[in-house]
Amino acid sequence: MSIQDFLEMIEQEGINTSLYPNSFPASTSTVNTDICLMLQVNQGFALSSGLYDTVISITSRAPSHGLAEANAQDIQDRLKDRTDLYVGDSQIVRIKAEQVMPFYEGSDENKLKYYRVDLRALVNAG
Repeated sequence: MSIQDFLEMIEQEGINTSLYPNSFPASTSTVNTDICLMLQVNQGFALSSGLYDTVISITSRAPSHGLAEANAQDIQDRLKDRTDLYVGDSQIVRIKAEQVMPFYEGSDENKLKYYRVDLRALVNAG
C-alpha cells in the first residue's frame, strides 16, 4: 500500500479536483493549480496483526472560502462511512470522519484559502 494507491482509490470516487500527494504544487504561467487538493497519509498505529488505525488528511486550496470549503466537504461526504474499499493490496474496512465539517487552516501570501478534513481509516494490511 502506497500513497499512490490512496490517490488512485480517491480518484475512483469521482473527484474532479486535481489531487496531489504530500504537498501543493506551485502555479506557473501555463498551469494554474490554485484550486486543488493535497493528500497526506499517516501510518497510524497497529491495533492487531495486520490491522491499522490510519489517518488520511485531505487539504483543499482555492481562491475563495466557499470553493475551498465546498471541495473539502465534497471529498469528506464521498469517503466518510465507506466500508470495504481496496487500496493497493490492502482493504479499508471502514472510514470515519474526524470532524463534522472541514477545518479552516488559514490563507497564504497569495490569498488562497485552505480547508482540511481528517478521516480515520481502519486498514487490513494483512
